[in-house]
Amino acid sequence: MLDAETNGNLAIHGWIAKMGEPLYLHQAPTGYPDTADSWVNTGALLERLNFALALAANQIKGTQVDLTRFAGASADLNGELDKSKLINAFISRILQGEASPQTRATLIKQLNIPLNVSHAPSSQHRGAGDEGRARRAQGKQEPAARNASSADSSEAAKIAGLVLGTPEFQRQ
Repeated sequence: MLDAETNGNLAIHGWIAKMGEPLYLHQAPTGYPDTADSWVNTGALLERLNFALALAANQIKGTQVDLTRFAGASADLNGELDKSKLINAFISRILQGEASPQTRATLIKQLNIPLNVSHAPSSQHRGAGDEGRARRAQGKQEPAARNASSADSSEAAKIAGLVLGTPEFQRQ
């Protein structure tokens, strides 16, 4: 949905395994069941949301998402990010505009809450964002951000991840 590019390395495989469907490990030749009762539970849904947030924030090594097409269309006249427009852009792209009023209200509410999710506790899940944090900690400049600012980028990633975690997307 986000046109991510991946090299298919162990980091992305690790995330798929954490979500409960490790590649090539289902015994039946027909693959994993596609009925909700097989994979919908609190732990699995939490892992799916964590994956969506890590993916959108480019924190999965070897996998990149470019959110500029969403953030660019969501800037106001002063170049500042219009979060409401950004939510609508992601809902349009990811959910084909089909989001309940309750989902929209929840997403807007979440914009004012800081997101402190540990996306990847193990080194195999460490992503591109980790190198940037290391450079900042050392006082070195990071390469130019993909979005207008790092704040806009993190807000766009947060919104994208949350839209991917909506019930409407999870039911697709």
